[in-house]
Amino acid sequence: MAYNNLTYVIYPVADIGNIDFDCFRQNAPEDITDLDSIKTALRVDNNDANFILKYEGAKPRCIYGTTVYDHETILGIVNDQNGDWWTDVEV
Repeated sequence: MAYNNLTYVIYPVADIGNIDFDCFRQNAPEDITDLDSIKTALRVDNNDANFILKYEGAKPRCIYGTTVYDHETILGIVNDQNGDWWTDVEV
């Protein structure tokens, strides 16, 4: 997969009902009212407040007004050990 063709946004979990998942590279959670279902389908921050969406091409209407990130930038956000997205995985 060519990740450099993807664009990412960070979106509030509370507003997940506004998302048309047909416009994104992720599948919709089975139950958008259940946090565990959301966390199974999407990358959610440690505060359970935001999730990451990715898309290719034009910015979908349902996320107008949000900040967009390229692949390198979103990796920097999720890999920041002091940030809200860091998950320490022991190998």
